[in-house]
Amino acid sequence: METKTIPDELFEDVRSVFKADSTGHDYYHTLRVYRTAVNLALLENADPYVTGLGALLHDVDDFKQSNGQLTGFDRASLIMGRYGIDQPSREHVKKIIQMVVLDESRDHSLDTIEGWCVLDAIRLDESGAIGIARAFALGGRADRAIYDPLLKPRTRNGTNGSNSTTSVNYFYEKLLKLEGKMTTPSGKRIASHRHTFLEQYLEEFFAEWSGEL
Repeated sequence: METKTIPDELFEDVRSVFKADSTGHDYYHTLRVYRTAVNLALLENADPYVTGLGALLHDVDDFKQSNGQLTGFDRASLIMGRYGIDQPSREHVKKIIQMVVLDESRDHSLDTIEGWCVLDAIRLDESGAIGIARAFALGGRADRAIYDPLLKPRTRNGTNGSNSTTSVNYFYEKLLKLEGKMTTPSGKRIASHRHTFLEQYLEEFFAEWSGEL
């Protein structure tokens, strides 16, 4: 059976979409998600080709990349058509993108193991060492304080008595919840390790914040 491969030129098209990104969803985020998703697909006996395509294209139609001018799968469809991606693969990739966009509120009839691999890869990129770096980069971009002991994490309904949060609060508001959202066995195993790293980082952070020697 012929092994399908993604053309190098498709990677370059995706890179061009994110060349001006400053949201943390840049090309290298996409590339990390792609590599992790394909590795998960190999571990979970999923299709690495469709998984890779879904990972590469999962963000290209995000409103932030098109100033709200693209809808649905416009850019993803254009890119796949440009490189002659077969129709079954194109439809599968659209399902994966829908899974990502809708996330927990999605229509679960769309679910596929390849989509689970992409979702898990996205969540893994928000955890661990990379997740910590992204959290503080995002906080700086949003003019958030690193930490304020008087400002508690936001609750599930998004309130904490203030409209503000901090980069450290973001750990409790999102990052530490990622492990419980994983779907594949391999993703859960990797997430457990990264979750422990997050906890260890916070332990060290608060020790230093308190002036412990």
